[in-house]
Amino acid sequence: MNEKNYLNTPNLTPRDYDGPASYSGINFTQFQSITQNIFSTNDKPRTSSLDSNSGTNNTSKRLVCNFLKQHSSYDVLPVSYRVIVLDTSLLVKKALAALMQNGVVSAPLWDSTNQKFAGMLTVSDFINLIQYYKHSSYSAAMEEIEQFQIQQLRDVESRVGAPPPQLLSIHPLKSLYEACKLLVEARAHRLPLVDVDSETGQEMIVSVLTQYRILKFIAMNCIDIKTLKKPLSEIKIGVYENIATARMSTPVIEIVNLLVERRISSVPIIDEDGNQNKIFKILFNF
Repeated sequence: MNEKNYLNTPNLTPRDYDGPASYSGINFTQFQSITQNIFSTNDKPRTSSLDSNSGTNNTSKRLVCNFLKQHSSYDVLPVSYRVIVLDTSLLVKKALAALMQNGVVSAPLWDSTNQKFAGMLTVSDFINLIQYYKHSSYSAAMEEIEQFQIQQLRDVESRVGAPPPQLLSIHPLKSLYEACKLLVEARAHRLPLVDVDSETGQEMIVSVLTQYRILKFIAMNCIDIKTLKKPLSEIKIGVYENIATARMSTPVIEIVNLLVERRISSVPIIDEDGNQNKIFKILFNF
């Protein structure tokens, strides 16, 4: 890794330590609603429902788009941070304990045998385990999981019919525009930043770029863009129709199945009168 290049990267706002690098608290639909109105996959302005005042909105999109192109993924990272990296040979129970102890919901994986980046461990991996063992007895499931390694999770995916996770990553000095496009196209919540040592050719995990960090970076540095000052109801960010819901009496496994089937990351919990009480939220890496 060329450290000099990273140290000379422009920095618009003070970046303090903000916790582990894997945290993301943004619903994918919200992130997609924002980013899909900034750019399209062919780099041309997209006409959308936001454009009742097309002049102002197009100008705002162009400004944000240019901003993303002018800054690298590395710019988003705080000055001080830590990255939780797990080896694929680690037991799943120890991996879960590591995530909980460090207050993160995902972590990059490292294949020590081949000395290379091996993907991400996310909540969706544990959801696949729940679905795999939902018809097994608790004691039998716990006995097997005691010896379950992270690398065995790929077998679980195939048995429950879950699609294999995409091996996504991007170089830290690639633009935020490229990173955002990749996140939207892959329907991912987070994107590992992976560099390659110029001398040894070995991959190095630098950090993890999350939706939360991208939106925070935009919010802190694009405060004068008019579209970003509009209310959510006007710019239509979020889901307004065909909303999946559950009640306090709904079994957890049914909510888990709903999250997987709908490919969503949160479900409102409503009371008997249809009023929302709580949000049952799990972050997936779809």
